[in-house]
Amino acid sequence: MVRGDVRSPDGMREAVAGVDAVVHAATSPFRRVKTTELEGTRAALAAAEAAGAHFIYPSIVGVDRIGGTYYRAKWQAEQVVESGRHWTIQRATQLHRRWTGC
Repeated sequence: MVRGDVRSPDGMREAVAGVDAVVHAATSPFRRVKTTELEGTRAALAAAEAAGAHFIYPSIVGVDRIGGTYYRAKWQAEQVVESGRHWTIQRATQLHRRWTGC
């Protein structure tokens, strides 16, 4: 495993050199949503493509229908991913703590 900072495109290129796949799981639902989701996805995708690596982006079921800044940013990031050459978007359902109140 190699780590890189999605806010540093130069560091991303170094982090993915020689890898077969990049899993871009960086997210920030409460702060810097657009920087992490949009700009970070662009940087990670560009680095993956330069390395010839497959790009995997975990997302959320329904981001194309749910409002809110975070979900819109995830949806927009999916559009960025779809502009790439070798990619997979894996949408999963959200996990929430079980509420046990009456």
